[in-house]
Amino acid sequence: MISSQIEYLFSLCMKLQEKKDGYCEKRQNEYVKKPTVFFNFYGHIARAEIDVYKEGWTPEFDRDEPFKNFSFELSKEIDKNEFEKCKNYLLELIKEQEVKK
Repeated sequence: MISSQIEYLFSLCMKLQEKKDGYCEKRQNEYVKKPTVFFNFYGHIARAEIDVYKEGWTPEFDRDEPFKNFSFELSKEIDKNEFEKCKNYLLELIKEQEVKK
């Protein structure tokens, strides 16, 4: 069950970064002002984290920029509220991008 929830969120992350041709788009806000997602799996502590930079990522990232972090403990049942918040946020950003295409 946990793996299917995490796999679903990962698929949403990939969808959010998808270009028109179906490949994944490189995004840094100095070039492309679209959401940039980092999906991190930490096997040594059984945790997954998703960072979303709404206006794109930059090495000089400032915490005042639009940014969201979602964290999931994988050694127990995933927090349903955190899962829903993450899922809904990713779906909202995907929908916004589809409108702009």
